[in-house]
Amino acid sequence: RTATTNALGFRSSTSRDPYGGSKLTETSTTGAVTTHLSDTMLREATTTFSDGTQDVHTQRWCSDLDNNDLFRCPDGAVFAMGLTHKGRLSVSYHDGSESSRTVRKIVITNGGRATIKDSTYDERGKIIAE
Repeated sequence: RTATTNALGFRSSTSRDPYGGSKLTETSTTGAVTTHLSDTMLREATTTFSDGTQDVHTQRWCSDLDNNDLFRCPDGAVFAMGLTHKGRLSVSYHDGSESSRTVRKIVITNGGRATIKDSTYDERGKIIAE
């Protein structure tokens, strides 16, 4: 557990998994506790905030996704990462480059409106079209 005291004397703390180092809990200066759960590969899976709301993180290989739905991987994508935050879903698709460039991002708002943004890169990895 790591604790910090600010200039006004308020204390915050963070606890970490002793084996993998992933964050377990964060306690703010007001006493609000945020809890983090990781998957077996030590990637963040769920974050539960003090008000009870959650962020849910997912990661999938494109080869594991159903290619008949909105979330099918675009050409050039190798894996997808999803985040659900307060009813809003976002999915980003990444290529197999060393920097895992984002080739598509889909955001669906609480009202069901979808925004899709595709990115194209040149041979040096610079964005040439969005």
